[in-house]
Amino acid sequence: MASCYALVERKIDETLSVYGLSPVTMNALLVIKHVGKNKGLPQSELCKKIIVTAGNITRLVDRLEKNKFVERVSLTGDRRVNLIKVTKKASDLLNKVWPIYKKSVDKIVCLPEGNLVNVTSVLESLRQTISQNNGGKIKP
Repeated sequence: MASCYALVERKIDETLSVYGLSPVTMNALLVIKHVGKNKGLPQSELCKKIIVTAGNITRLVDRLEKNKFVERVSLTGDRRVNLIKVTKKASDLLNKVWPIYKKSVDKIVCLPEGNLVNVTSVLESLRQTISQNNGGKIKP
């Protein structure tokens, strides 16, 4: 699994690097845009969605903000919570890159539909087994 992941990530990285993005930044921007919608997404929620530590999410958001891809906005009524919003610059870039990114992913993972269903089923079964063996501590 690790070698497959590394190959896929390398190919995706090649596609995205042309636009100054990495797989992590692309994923973060997509999550902020689609999960946060127009309201924004709490930084803590982004951390959970893309599975990184609190320290790493702060550095990632700092970089995204420096590149003018996101803005931090304090949550009304609770200044401890930062909402992360995608800027127009990032939204325009995502609209441009998404079709290219999707085509690249489709080309990389060009398995017949039945095989994709089987792979997904096996991976979900593996996840459940690992979670059960660890007292349910591993969450999707």
